[in-house]
Amino acid sequence: MPRPSTISVLPDEIVDAIQECFNAKMTLDDIVERIKEMGAKVSRSALGRHKLKFDDMMDKVRHSRIMAETLVENLGDASESKIARANIELMHSALLKISLESEDGLDPKEVYALSKALEALAKAKKIDQDTIIEAGKVMQKKAAQAVDKAAVSMGMTAETREKFNRIIFGIEA
Repeated sequence: MPRPSTISVLPDEIVDAIQECFNAKMTLDDIVERIKEMGAKVSRSALGRHKLKFDDMMDKVRHSRIMAETLVENLGDASESKIARANIELMHSALLKISLESEDGLDPKEVYALSKALEALAKAKKIDQDTIIEAGKVMQKKAAQAVDKAAVSMGMTAETREKFNRIIFGIEA
């Protein structure tokens, strides 16, 4: 098994600083100097390898986002069960890819973390759907009140207003 990279064993604040430097498009030499100023030592070649891995990971994230956006576009107004099945298939594909790329196989903790992430996505989707439904109900109620107000100003009876609300909104006034 390969030894851990010199960057992966650095304290989190230094690794975070390296990532910030990458994001700021700093040169490797400038990053080496900045890390020295922070009291750590890292070689230019180690930074270069880390940068390549970081760029590769970011490419995979971008690719994953494009796939997800395409999937959402293709599913359109698909039912929640179809979307849930698509998420399960995506998770299965990701687990398979990780296990094939990993020399040691999958760590059960990683599988658990991935499944928890999928569960969190499903909960977020449910909350999003509930929010949309609730907003629709609020708008429907406001529209019904506006129709009722207009009907009163036109001199319609309560019975006629209720009939309009049932026909237009499927609700009682």
